[in-house]
This record gives sequence, structure tokens and C-alpha cells, in this order.
Amino acid sequence: MQIIGVPYDNGSIARGFGKAPQMKIYTIGDDKTVVGQKLVDVEGSGHGPRLAILLDSKATTLICSGIGAPAALAIEKAGIDIWSSIEGDADEAVNAYLNNQLFHIVPATHKD
Repeated sequence: MQIIGVPYDNGSIARGFGKAPQMKIYTIGDDKTVVGQKLVDVEGSGHGPRLAILLDSKATTLICSGIGAPAALAIEKAGIDIWSSIEGDADEAVNAYLNNQLFHIVPATHKD
């Protein structure tokens, strides 16, 4: 089972990972479809609380817009794949990822 985390802001991928007010967590079934999703409110600033949500959710993939180097290093060290420089609707981005239609640029950084 795959778990995808997305820094979330009112339906869209949040512009900066460390400033996202929520994380949206998607559970992906064996047939590459979304079988569950939940919104988690973020308590605190910076990448630490957001990384904790990813780890607690056992996320395997992060889809985000901008992300700073320290956050990216911590996430990669945790074994989570990062797809960065993604903007727009969060649900559409996850579906594009699942259909191998998501394009990303690595690395993308955002000064938090």
C-alpha cells in the first residue's frame, strides 16, 4: 500500500511545505486508485510538524510545490520520495501521479 502526503491549502498544493496549514494524506490501493484520504491540521511552524505527520502516516511519497533544502534532506533521509515543483489542485496532482502523468523538477526549493 502506498501513502501520499500533500501540503494542503484550501484544495490546492500549498506553495511552501513549511507553511502549509494542513497535510492531505492519500491511501492508494493496489490498483493505483485512491482508497482513502484525510486532512490533518498542522500544529506549529517549519518543516518539523509536517514531517511528523508524514512519518505518523507512514507516507511513502510527498507531492509538493516549494520545499527548502533542510526539509527535503530530512524527508529523503526518512525514505520518502519527493515530487516537487508541483502546483494546482491536490487531488488532480495525485491522480496525475498515479497515472504516470505528473512532471516534476528536482530540486525545487522555497525559502521558508
